[in-house]
Amino acid sequence: MSIFDSFFGLFRTRSAAKLESKPTKENHGSSWNSPNGVRNPFNALTALEAYGNHGYLYAAITRSCEDLAALPLKVIKGKGKDAVEIADHPLTALLDQPSISVDGYLFRNQIILDLILSGSCYCLMLGVNEKKPDSVVRLHPDEVRIVTNELGIVGYEHTSNGQSVLYPPERILTARNASYEKGPKSLFGTGAIESLRRELNADLNTQNLTSQASAQGHPDILISPKDGDIWPAETRRQISDNYSKLAKSGGVLVLSGEADVTPLNVSPKDMEFETVRTMTMQIISAVIGTPPSVLGLPSANYATSRSQSINYWELQKKRAKRIEIMLTKLARLFDLDLSVQHDFSSVEPLQSVRDAQLARIQLHIMNGMKASDAYAFEGLHDAPIGKMASKEEPSLLDEKSQKTVLRLFENTKKKTLITHQLKEDSSGINTLNEDINQSRKKSG
Repeated sequence: MSIFDSFFGLFRTRSAAKLESKPTKENHGSSWNSPNGVRNPFNALTALEAYGNHGYLYAAITRSCEDLAALPLKVIKGKGKDAVEIADHPLTALLDQPSISVDGYLFRNQIILDLILSGSCYCLMLGVNEKKPDSVVRLHPDEVRIVTNELGIVGYEHTSNGQSVLYPPERILTARNASYEKGPKSLFGTGAIESLRRELNADLNTQNLTSQASAQGHPDILISPKDGDIWPAETRRQISDNYSKLAKSGGVLVLSGEADVTPLNVSPKDMEFETVRTMTMQIISAVIGTPPSVLGLPSANYATSRSQSINYWELQKKRAKRIEIMLTKLARLFDLDLSVQHDFSSVEPLQSVRDAQLARIQLHIMNGMKASDAYAFEGLHDAPIGKMASKEEPSLLDEKSQKTVLRLFENTKKKTLITHQLKEDSSGINTLNEDINQSRKKSG
């Protein structure tokens, strides 16, 4: 055997790891045994207390919850090209009025609030027919324990007014954020307040210091002997008392000896309170996803405000996904082909983005691309069904017009002219169509 065979034989002695087949059971291990239930490691009441005590946090979260809850819900039957919206269905009535005391808007507002604050939300399905509930009620996250064993979730224990009830998993609708915890605690999502604890405490302390400074005042002048001597304690007390009285009522302070009077212009701004508060608001906006411009606060310029609004609604679409998955579980108790989606068609910032995408799709199709491919290329998945231009179909434009369209398309990619037109002016599509028609007339 050669030296090369001996060398490579060292590596051949180690066989590749064998791929195991997927286990038939989801075994979490003995560490998942929790016969008494597991609570959220972060106290949800702490989250709600912070929400009620911090003005900017309250505004940012409330705006996000209300905007998402106000969007219409669509009940969809089927998938893909066979999908149709159903307007009249028992599920739509249930979503509009989940229970006797709570309407659909308040219900969704509440569960989105729970999801943001505590990281998890829970709903109990009720009804005579367990397979088709006639009401859905929200459970407070702090009142829910999750009971598990080595195979996973056994049930959800809800405790209210000293009474506890263990519900099976199929009776509970839940949504949660991702978690970095291990074992059963990983079943609780991470809330926004948990990551904002330090910033909120610092900001609340800053507010208290500012309030104290405003209420109690701060030294605004320094009176000292001109010759550098030290005044007796009694003299210092008399000067201080006299100046304090005059500061409240007005007047002139007259001293018997020579003295230096030095103004002390100290303000909350000088103490950097405003800087700390501004940084806190920026962090809250980043964590919650609600920029200041959405709350009506001043922004740098229109373009920045526009961009922030688009990013805000893109985040809302991701947040809506978790709610849609939860409500789709409810929908499939009525029909396995049903699903629930939010309708974002009325959101103007998102519509402007879509208009820009449709304009580019129009150019793709006129250049010979299939409509389905053009929609997929722009990240849209709702291409219309029917006869559409494709690579197999002859182009409607002659060579000269095709070059004109290609030039327009290149300008769009390089300078984003069409995109900016559509963002600033809803007549962007008409302008594009006029350019194409003029090109056709010139070509004959």
